[in-house]
Order: sequence, then structure tokens, then C-alpha cells
Amino acid sequence: MSVTGFSNDKITQKINGRTDVTAATIEEQVSELRGEIAALAGSIASYGQNRAEKLKGKAADAGARIAGSSEEMLKAVRGELSGYERLARRRIREKPLQAVGIAAGIGFVLALLSRR
Repeated sequence: MSVTGFSNDKITQKINGRTDVTAATIEEQVSELRGEIAALAGSIASYGQNRAEKLKGKAADAGARIAGSSEEMLKAVRGELSGYERLARRRIREKPLQAVGIAAGIGFVLALLSRR
């Protein structure tokens, strides 16, 4: 690209054998380009917002599924612990002296471990 002439506000350039490109033409093209860039930026922002909303929805659905699964597991664990509690009570009633001896032994071991 070579500059072939100057005028007050026009610069004529020789591009690919043409000399009709002026500063005004370039300014028009830059103005159009700015408009296209602004439109593109708006499209990108809109796409990003829509995508973020979809991902938020998916995350909310996954959170709800996880919460439901957690509640089910918690109920199962509570049921199992309740069964162990009933079993422990029954064994304590059947053999109270053995239960007291086991409890004392566990307490003694914990006391030894806590001193170290």
C-alpha cells in the first residue's frame, strides 16, 4: 500500500491498482466495523447469558437429585442404626454383667489412649 497524494481531509491510496480509496471511505468502513463489533459483542453476551441460565437450571436439578438421594440414604442409615440400638438393648437385658464389663473395658482402653 503506497500513498499517492494528499488533500485537506482525503488521502488517496493506490490499492490493487485502484486509486478511489479515500480517508472518508476508510472512516465509513471503520464505522461499519464498529457497529458490527458492537452487534457481535451483544450476541456473545446474550449467548453467554442464555448458556449460564441453562447451566444454572442443570445445577439446580442436579442439586435437587442429590438432596433427594441424601435424604433416602439418611433414612436408610437411621433405620440401620435403630436396628443396632434395639439389638444392643436386647443384649444388655440378656447379659447385663457382661455389658457392664465390656463398657468398663472400653472405658479403660480409652483412658489409656487419652493419656498418651
